[in-house]
Amino acid sequence: MLWINIVFALAQLIVGVIFAAGSVYFAMNLLDRFTKGIQEIRELRRGNLAVAIYVAAFIFSISLVIESGIAEIVSAFNPESTPTVIVLVILFNVIKLFISVVLAVVAIYVALQVVDRITPEINEFEEIANGNIAVALFTAAVLLSVSFIIRATVANLSDFLDPVSLASMLYGNGG
Repeated sequence: MLWINIVFALAQLIVGVIFAAGSVYFAMNLLDRFTKGIQEIRELRRGNLAVAIYVAAFIFSISLVIESGIAEIVSAFNPESTPTVIVLVILFNVIKLFISVVLAVVAIYVALQVVDRITPEINEFEEIANGNIAVALFTAAVLLSVSFIIRATVANLSDFLDPVSLASMLYGNGG
């Protein structure tokens, strides 16, 4: 039984690492779409601290929202579950994770648009590209605040879509 637990723990670790790397990759690709006129990697190489703050806040915001979804996917690897239930739980959790990512992206995009509208005298992306740390910190605070709120909303999805119960119900009825 110890070896089975070790295998399942390693499976959880591997899946967690894959999703963590994927979330950073996904966040960086989204960042390119959201920021106009900033080449983040080039600015990071130049040592632009304002861009670094903005990039870090963006990656953290996406990761914060999807963290609970990834934890639920990883927890599906349970030695006491049947393979069918494990697959169904993973499938339901991936769907839930997708909904979480969509909510996070929409919320962050809307937040950036609202900030842009309430500060018409400031072009946030231009200021960040020029190294304005104050604007980068302000924008980072907005991103993080929105992600905490969306995280709470996403956590409530579990109350309505409990993958373990759904998988057990489907497997028990149809499997």
